Amino acid sequence: MLGKIQLTIILVLIGSFVVNTQPTKPNFPCIELVNGLCSKCYPTHTLQQSRCFISVDCPPRKFFRYGRCLDVSPTCGDFDYYTGFCRNCINNHSYVINNLTGNCDRVQVTCGPRQYNINQTCFNVSVTCGNFDVNSGRCIDCISNLYQLNTDGTCTLIILNCAFGQYQNIKMA
Repeated sequence: MLGKIQLTIILVLIGSFVVNTQPTKPNFPCIELVNGLCSKCYPTHTLQQSRCFISVDCPPRKFFRYGRCLDVSPTCGDFDYYTGFCRNCINNHSYVINNLTGNCDRVQVTCGPRQYNINQTCFNVSVTCGNFDVNSGRCIDCISNLYQLNTDGTCTLIILNCAFGQYQNIKMA
């Protein structure tokens, strides 16, 4: 038994066989074939590219798969109704389409050596910081002992009260 697809064997003049695997009669949900391709679907289905898909109207931001409506990734702009794959992302500067998953993944921003990253944006660290927290930019220590480390993670110059006619001499290393 050959199964659901009926095969037609054509005998070629030289005696070898060529197998034509195009179906000769339609299978549900296809109800009409032309040249082996579906040309008409059962009324509850929609014809697209010679294939029948069940006609289901999903609510906005959902796609149809496995007989039900599923949520589209919140980072997708436009998406494919049948696969849910993103066609573009809501913010092309912060997201890029992952070709394996079809979702929009966040772009990883790499900051310079004296910068820190907050929400995919690089900010410069204060010039008065020595070492700093790479996540917040807060100073861990100051560039010299002429600065004091404040509780808010900033460094400020220590002001000396000089006598009249004297001045504070600051040398930066």
